[in-house]
Amino acid sequence: MSVTEKPLLQSDLPPPPDGRTGWPWQGYCRAMPPTTGDGKLWPKLVIVTPSFNQGAYLEAAIRSVLLQGYPNLTYVVMDGGSTDESVDILEKYDRWITRWVSEADGGQYAAIAKGFASGGGEIMSWLNSDDMYCPNALHVAGSVFSDLPDVTWLTSGVQVTWDVEGTWASTGHSAGYTQRGFFAGRNLGLTGRAAALQPVIQQESTFWRCSLWDAAGGHLDATLNLAGDFELWARFWAHAALATVNVPLGGFRRQPEQKTSDPDAYQREARDVLTRHGGRFRGNMSHLLTATLGCWRKSPANLRTRVRYDLEQKRWIKVERYVA
Repeated sequence: MSVTEKPLLQSDLPPPPDGRTGWPWQGYCRAMPPTTGDGKLWPKLVIVTPSFNQGAYLEAAIRSVLLQGYPNLTYVVMDGGSTDESVDILEKYDRWITRWVSEADGGQYAAIAKGFASGGGEIMSWLNSDDMYCPNALHVAGSVFSDLPDVTWLTSGVQVTWDVEGTWASTGHSAGYTQRGFFAGRNLGLTGRAAALQPVIQQESTFWRCSLWDAAGGHLDATLNLAGDFELWARFWAHAALATVNVPLGGFRRQPEQKTSDPDAYQREARDVLTRHGGRFRGNMSHLLTATLGCWRKSPANLRTRVRYDLEQKRWIKVERYVA
C-alpha cells in the first residue's frame, strides 16, 4: 500500500506497547492539508529505513515517520534478514509501509540505495532504525523545498540526541556549513571541545532533492562501513551549497550496540574519505587563525546558507553570508 493516499493520525496506527508514552508513541503532529498554501501538491518524499536485528528500536523509528502527518510520502524499510522481532514489527505495520523486504543484503549502504531505487520521490532521506524524526520534521522539510526551489539539500542546525529509551537527552547547535569548511575537515564529527567548532552534518536530519542525488552519481559507497553519509556529502558539496534550518528535524539515538559507538573508527574512515575527495584536515587552530586574521575571501566555497520562516511573507526565505 502507498502511504501517499492520506496523512496518518495516531488513531490510524496500532496502539503502542504497554507503558510507552510520549513521542512517537503518541502523535503530536497535526495532519497537513493536501496542498501547500499556494495550492501546489507537497513534494513527494521517499524515506528509507535500513535495519538489521534492531527490533528494540525499529517500531519507534517507523512511528516517527508515519505520524508526521505528511500527505505525499513513500516509506520503504530494507531489513537485512533479521532474526529478532523485526519481521513481526514490519508485519504489524505492513498496511502503512509502502514497501518492505527482509532478506540478506550487501550491507547498510547497499540496502539504502536499493530502497531509494524503488521509491521514486522528489525529496530523499534515510532514517536508521535506531534513530527517530522529531515531530513536524517532514512538514518543515517539505515546506522549505516547496518555497525554495534553488535549495537542493537541507539539514538542521539543532542536533538532537535521544537516549537508549528514546528520551530527548541533549541538543547541539550549528550556525551552518560551508564547502571550504567541509573540505578542511570541520564536519568530521569530532568529540569533546572540538565538536563545538566542527559540528557534524547530522545524517538523520538531512534531506535532498532527487536531482542532486542523480547529479552526484545516484549511489552510496557500499565499500564503507561507517562513513557512507560523509562520503555522500562530499559529492553533494561538488554540486550545491547545504542549507541549514534552525528547527530540529531528526535525532541520533545513543545505544550500546550501534555501529558508530567507536568514534575513532568513524574518524579514520571519514578522514580517508576526505583525502580521497581532495580535502585535508586542517585542525581547529587553522580555522581560528583564518577567522581572526581575515585570511579568507568572498567565494562560493565560503558561503553559508541558512533558511528561516518569514512571518510576514508566510514562507521560508534564504539568508546567505560569507564566513571564514
